[in-house]
Amino acid sequence: MSWRSEVYDHYDVTLQRNLTETQQPFSMTIVFTCKTHPHHHTSVRTRLRGKTGDGTSNLQKDVDICLRKQGRKRVKPTSSAIPYTEAGHCALIALHCAKNAHPINSVLDEDYRLEVEMLRPGTKLPRAMSVHWDMVYIYVQTSIAVKNYFLVC
Repeated sequence: MSWRSEVYDHYDVTLQRNLTETQQPFSMTIVFTCKTHPHHHTSVRTRLRGKTGDGTSNLQKDVDICLRKQGRKRVKPTSSAIPYTEAGHCALIALHCAKNAHPINSVLDEDYRLEVEMLRPGTKLPRAMSVHWDMVYIYVQTSIAVKNYFLVC
């Protein structure tokens, strides 16, 4: 299933199997649970599996309420915003360490972890060895590109 709205990023999405009284399969329900502050939501949002195209307005209202209770508001992404991906985040950390001669274990710094949590709650940071191997991979791939560049010249 492909979710197109960024509103789904706020939720853990699970599938609930509904049975009849005789324990026969009846329907499936999609359950939306807030990833970071489920206690800010008065109820858990659900949607029948066959009704996935019904829109996101109720989910968005719940997100806005949750963010307001946190003292935040929704920021609509602009065309210049880089969409978050775990792989992209890891690549940026490796590049940052390499370009600025920062140690790879800077991802363990508590202040950095708090900053990441503030900007994107629930984000998992890579281990220091993962940053190391990402840097090695970037170095090797860049070396190949440089070598190929000079072979053509």
